[in-house]
Amino acid sequence: MELNAFTNLLTETQVFIGFDRDGTLVPYADHPDEALLDECVKLQLEKLSLLPNVTVSIISARSIAQLGRDMLGSADRMILAGNYGLEISFPDHSEFLHPDAIRLKKTLRKLKVELFKKLPQLGSVIIEDHGLSLCVHYHRCEGLERRDIITAVSAFAKLYPDLTFINLPTSFEIMPANNWNKGSALDIIESKIGFDDEPWKLLYFGDSVSDEPAFQWINNRGGISVRIGDAKVTESSLQMKSCSDLIGLLNMAIK
Repeated sequence: MELNAFTNLLTETQVFIGFDRDGTLVPYADHPDEALLDECVKLQLEKLSLLPNVTVSIISARSIAQLGRDMLGSADRMILAGNYGLEISFPDHSEFLHPDAIRLKKTLRKLKVELFKKLPQLGSVIIEDHGLSLCVHYHRCEGLERRDIITAVSAFAKLYPDLTFINLPTSFEIMPANNWNKGSALDIIESKIGFDDEPWKLLYFGDSVSDEPAFQWINNRGGISVRIGDAKVTESSLQMKSCSDLIGLLNMAIK
């Protein structure tokens, strides 16, 4: 996205800007615990959220608790959507929590115990608990080891039909809600804000397959969707090369 286009966008009457976290605002790390939000990026997001006509949202697989730690001191000025929007907090302190996230929490905990029993035998797998969802990372695994991880997790999917297992290129996302995605989260945000009440310009930055529903959602409402990184097939209307390009754009546009 060009600097002038982004700067001009910020002069619109009302602007909604959604960001994915990992791979978009924060570069990927070998272990998820090492993927930390840089203080300079936090500062730019804070400045963006202080603009009177701009609403900032972070929509992530991470939990709201993690997003709150990222934006400590300014989280209450943003819309934070954790666990793909299964949980959402708004600046007016209202909240959304998907009913299936409550209903199936014990089921998710049981699965977590079973995964820890089974998967460590298969290699360098990482099981990340986001509270309302789980992520099984297998980017450290290769060849037969990776195949065995995929086979094992797929077998659990048959044993836990109430949970949704999404096989991404290097991970499984496991959630307690059918057909839920980041576009669903944007539906909840729209119902709260009311984008149709006055002219809004909508913008979303993401980097992966899990962001494609958000791109579609933004496109359907005449907004601008931006995918970070190379993607041969994407619904995004624009692409940027890397996380650092987005961070550079924020640094130049928000003084």
